[in-house]
Amino acid sequence: MTYFLPHLEPVTEEFTFVRAKPADIVEGFMRFERQARVKSRWKVTKFEAANLASAISRIDRSKRSQTEYLLVPTNSEWTALFELHGGWKGGDINSTPERISFFTPADAIGLGMARDTERAHRSDPKVKLQYGSIRFDFVRNGEVIRHVQAMNSGSGGRWEFHTFGEPLPKENLSNYSKRKIADRFTFDNIVELLSSQFGIQLLDESFYKPQLGCILVNQV
Repeated sequence: MTYFLPHLEPVTEEFTFVRAKPADIVEGFMRFERQARVKSRWKVTKFEAANLASAISRIDRSKRSQTEYLLVPTNSEWTALFELHGGWKGGDINSTPERISFFTPADAIGLGMARDTERAHRSDPKVKLQYGSIRFDFVRNGEVIRHVQAMNSGSGGRWEFHTFGEPLPKENLSNYSKRKIADRFTFDNIVELLSSQFGIQLLDESFYKPQLGCILVNQV
């Protein structure tokens, strides 16, 4: 697995950013829980931390912890949301950004990336098989309005490129015509898009401001 910030794995396998304050996101999350058919008990803990690594260390990665959400303020209007399920499984880009966006309500961004190991796995079965993907979703009021993804389809190394919705003003559309599909949307592309379009400095740990007050929501 490839992570956006490898030394902080596994929670950095996927990212969600929400254009709202942490407390407002928690309120939205609780609105969702109140209408859910299956009720769960949640503990909300507010704390401050010196840096991002220290904040993430507050997440319980043991198997006893079922689901956890960590909300970290940033040096912008966006809050970073880190998610874990069952202690070690990462977030859910297929549902979390849309759910949070709808119930907060607020704009949300979902990011996901996985390293492609299909060719290495064919050469050496001991290498864990994983199909490569780089994905960006921009969500408004619970609806995905822009989606870009380059991914290994799992069909003998065949890559696919998918887009949905109107391009964002700062997207590098010239990339999308490259012959090699895996090069049409890359790690560098997603970092640049976040910076130029949204002011999110994904890889700059000083961009995250846990000293301003984090919130940890965990299932008990």
